[in-house]
Amino acid sequence: METFEQIFKERNPQHEFLLSRMRCAMGVEEVRFSDINTVNLRKFKEYMEGEVSNNSLRTYMAIIKATINEMVSDGLIRNGKCISVLKVKPEPQQNVCLSDEEIRKFEKHYDRIMTQSGHEVEKGVLTLFLMEIFSGARGCDCEKFTLDNIKDGKLTYVSQKTHTLTVLPAHSKLEFLIRNKPNREFSRMTKNRIIKQVAKLCGINQVVNLYYHGRQRSMPKYEYLGFHCARRSFVSTLIDRGVPISAVSKLAGHNDISMTQRYYVSQQLELPEEAMSFFNS
Repeated sequence: METFEQIFKERNPQHEFLLSRMRCAMGVEEVRFSDINTVNLRKFKEYMEGEVSNNSLRTYMAIIKATINEMVSDGLIRNGKCISVLKVKPEPQQNVCLSDEEIRKFEKHYDRIMTQSGHEVEKGVLTLFLMEIFSGARGCDCEKFTLDNIKDGKLTYVSQKTHTLTVLPAHSKLEFLIRNKPNREFSRMTKNRIIKQVAKLCGINQVVNLYYHGRQRSMPKYEYLGFHCARRSFVSTLIDRGVPISAVSKLAGHNDISMTQRYYVSQQLELPEEAMSFFNS
């Protein structure tokens, strides 16, 4: 019979790293079916709370819950009620995105390391990161892109998540990025770690005040950055350049404008004169 870890790897190949976190939290060398109980799952959740953001925590706990539920249905685990301890409440949170200047800093860093030997993980993560920034596509879609997706200056693809056809102008750097796309997958934690490190190296360190991870914080901007800020940067850049949000929504492959609104982080710190006239009247 297959073990808990074997089944988990088969069903969640992109989240295999969660098994090592479960082992650390539970203090075991291998997670077994008998280790899935209220006490151990609570330890795991508390361990992860210190490692990731609330939104990521909700995602990871949902993956664990879904997998355990399947195992309960298959008769491999008796008590499925223990997953109730993995519930995570949604938490309001402010986000950041990259400005045009900061995106250029990432590009320069990327161009520099691409001429050097080594840095394979960093090269792979940044290739996918820049693909998201320049296409607005989800990571799972970027990983599937080939040169066949680009024709007559247009990028065309069907989103794996929403199954919608998306067509947009192909960024001038997109072909190069596709040609250098990594052949391996990276965990979310690895991708977030690399983005923070590169942002710090690039001097993206201005102090930003945000409500983040459950409280008001004042930290260098690189501390707030993660891989998902790529799509926020795509959406925010286009909206701030005057592209209607309805058009940006289609370019980002969203089914609903409300989702696009959640991605928008304004880079415009000053109101135009027409708006200021209201406050000065």
